[in-house]
Amino acid sequence: MRLLVEIFIIGGLIYLGWEQPFKEQLDQVRAKVTAKQAQVAPQELTRRPAPAPRIAPDMIHDPSVPRGAWRLDPNHRSTLDAPAHGSPSPHY
Repeated sequence: MRLLVEIFIIGGLIYLGWEQPFKEQLDQVRAKVTAKQAQVAPQELTRRPAPAPRIAPDMIHDPSVPRGAWRLDPNHRSTLDAPAHGSPSPHY
């Protein structure tokens, strides 16, 4: 059944591309699309301009602080940090 469908698809592609190559068909479609865009473009200029992109506060970065500096801060400790030398480690 699958072979029959594949043969049918290949036969359809050969039929469509027999008289006119696909490259020429694509060029015609692109020409039609660009012609439609050229007609639509003057109408788009009368619309309101798009709003400026909003900058979220988390996207603003202070250049005086190097990226990743929080990882090198000795006061920054988390549960994933290795225990200090000589301290007893908890046993679970």
